[in-house]
Amino acid sequence: MNRVEQHSLFSERAALERMIADTPAEDVIDLRSLQVRLEIINRALAKHPVETRFGQDNLHEEPQPFSGVFQGALPKRRTFEFRLAGTAEVITGKIGPAVVNVVPLPPDRVLWLRQAARQRATRNSTRIEGNTLNSTEVGQAVVAVRVATMAEQWANMVRNALDNPTLKQS
Repeated sequence: MNRVEQHSLFSERAALERMIADTPAEDVIDLRSLQVRLEIINRALAKHPVETRFGQDNLHEEPQPFSGVFQGALPKRRTFEFRLAGTAEVITGKIGPAVVNVVPLPPDRVLWLRQAARQRATRNSTRIEGNTLNSTEVGQAVVAVRVATMAEQWANMVRNALDNPTLKQS
């Protein structure tokens, strides 16, 4: 096996491990097919030892301080992202086993992320069909048809009741 093939297998293995971590346990068929493919790749890599230029004698590890902004955590993969100050570079790190629970996102952030994902998915899907809307126009269309939260539905119901002249008492 040459270096290009080896590199390709390592890349595919990393992608499969991420996909397995992101696949819900309920998707048994998808999850199992990813696991089988990962087993095949691991067997192929085990047959051919990894050539490495690094040995234990020339590796050096030390803490290094960084300044920047914590971007967030990916709990399923147990990783975090940190944007370095003054640059657009994002560092990804592992969350150690000592961290038991990763705090969930606030509901407003979850809603924002869902809307952003819905907007991207809508734009990409409709672009395939020949739609020429730009990101802003798609965003306005997605927000216009967004399903209101329970609190918003309740507020709209109360507002409509107050605005209805037949319900007002004299």
